[in-house]
Amino acid sequence: MANKAAGAFEKLPILDVALLRGSAKDKAQFLHELRETCLNVGFFYVKNHGIPEEVVESIFGAGKRFFELPADVKQKSSVAAAPHFVGWIPAESEITHGRADVRESFDYQWKGNTAPPIGAPIWKNTLGPTPFPSEADCPGFDKASTDWMLAAADLGYTLLHAIAESLGLESNALDQYVNDPEGRRAWLTKINRYPPVAPDANNTQGCGHHTDDGFLTILAIDDIPGLQVQNMAGTWIDVHRVPGTFVVNLGDYLEKLTGGAYVSTTHRVFSNVGGAVDRYSVPFFLDPHPLVIRNVEPIPDSALLPEIVAARNKDYKSDVMKGDQRKIGRTHGESNFINRLKSYPLCGDRWYPDLNWKQLAVEWSEGFTPGETDVW
Repeated sequence: MANKAAGAFEKLPILDVALLRGSAKDKAQFLHELRETCLNVGFFYVKNHGIPEEVVESIFGAGKRFFELPADVKQKSSVAAAPHFVGWIPAESEITHGRADVRESFDYQWKGNTAPPIGAPIWKNTLGPTPFPSEADCPGFDKASTDWMLAAADLGYTLLHAIAESLGLESNALDQYVNDPEGRRAWLTKINRYPPVAPDANNTQGCGHHTDDGFLTILAIDDIPGLQVQNMAGTWIDVHRVPGTFVVNLGDYLEKLTGGAYVSTTHRVFSNVGGAVDRYSVPFFLDPHPLVIRNVEPIPDSALLPEIVAARNKDYKSDVMKGDQRKIGRTHGESNFINRLKSYPLCGDRWYPDLNWKQLAVEWSEGFTPGETDVW
């Protein structure tokens, strides 16, 4: 059974991906460490991950160059420019847990995604093309964004396969939930700029407390503090950059598949209050493909290691209500559309002015009735 005391962690473990490429003993050690971390923490660093430092430096540099562009140039890549909920998001234009985030972002998806055909279900718009800046406006952005997306996806699959094995499954057992039979990729990168705020500012929320929705997130951060994770005792822990590593966290879909054994950990970002410099981060999200069942049944006990089964249905503290919001939508594609309609009002107000996310949540879900205060 999982070590419950370990759930009150005070720092994140560092896992060495090089062990996966070593001997059978090395791999077994990594899978053991990964299993214990997923059971008790849900957040960790990875080192020797195989992504060259220049790829990371390039995506940070491209993001900074884009954010420094005049507003009228960035507006050409606005999240409101197309009905796909991706592109440039000005500060305080994204909503997390019912409040505006004090961050400027550029969200982009896999470049192979194309606009859905006329007459397709409306939720398929979430997988349409991103309005990237032109090479003339932001030199090098296209290459940097592509290089990061492909490298992060490769690492994501490496970790996904290791997670499957840590559960006692075949390495490719979880691929069925990620690989879309229609050829789309539910990959998303979000380049974030968190500006410093004055000590007397009314809003210091860089990003409100939340859990991630999919399988796992790979996060590159800089040296400016702000990220916090909540341990199972309910205490918030500061997360700082460790050179040569990425931060990785598990998502809700994986927690659901494991029956609550593997933890989707609550986290948030505070603004740099009274600071003088921007904070940057670049997360990559490996999500389920849009056709998978949203309220998926957990993997059967008989397929899992005994220690996984024994750790199911944990009782732990979180500032995020975990439960009904995971039932929103019959498929992950529907759920993703509802969440984006809620979180990206610039796009929603322009392209879907007659749609209400709570109404859709009722129409597209079974047994879900949102309350007046529901804001996740």
